Amino acid sequence: MEILYAESSSEPISTRRLWLASKYLIKLGHKPYNPALTLARSAFLNSIVYPPRSTPCPSDTILYLKKLDCEAFPAIPPSSRHHYPPPSRPPQYQIAWFPLSKKAAVSNKTRTAEIFNGLLQNTGDEIVAYTDGSRSEEHNTTTCAVVIPSLNINLAWTLPNLSNIFSAELQGIKQALKLVYNLDYSPLGISIFTDSNSSIQAISSTAPSDNESIAEIRELIDSLLSSGTRTSLY
Repeated sequence: MEILYAESSSEPISTRRLWLASKYLIKLGHKPYNPALTLARSAFLNSIVYPPRSTPCPSDTILYLKKLDCEAFPAIPPSSRHHYPPPSRPPQYQIAWFPLSKKAAVSNKTRTAEIFNGLLQNTGDEIVAYTDGSRSEEHNTTTCAVVIPSLNINLAWTLPNLSNIFSAELQGIKQALKLVYNLDYSPLGISIFTDSNSSIQAISSTAPSDNESIAEIRELIDSLLSSGTRTSLY
């Protein structure tokens, strides 16, 4: 609530600055790859008395957060156990973006069906999977689901309470890949249809990520390819 007031310009500048600086430090504490994390975390955990004219800018904000008993800098999670494929190498899979936005697709269902059927024809003999993630604020639950008609698979999973919709979408893709990877044979390919562009972009990115699902998905894609199964995301 304080952040909403801070961004609405209805409070004094000094108060707004304190709230926004607090927001920055809390977010910084969850970004292990940010170069400013080490110094900020050290300043937060170590009580240092500075001369009045040499006090670092975050000092007042740190004192404010400590009075709130806010754990702004939790323990840094261990590095990812995934080392292959290397994060710097883009995953080897095919991408095809749906040419219509969600709004345009809903307003023109006939055109949407034509495009979708065309994409399905391109999959040929590949296994087709549909994944989705959802978040219910009413029940405080996050779930993901996978449907693979050709294998008669229709499954859903409930994620931990703190999971967000992005994590749910990634989990859906990961579970679809695992189901195909665990088959007794190696299909020609798997085509996964998802409505999450952000998930596909995250999987394609070579930037470091603290989301383990991304590394697991990349590893599954590489393992499937080594056994003769190519992956396509739509």
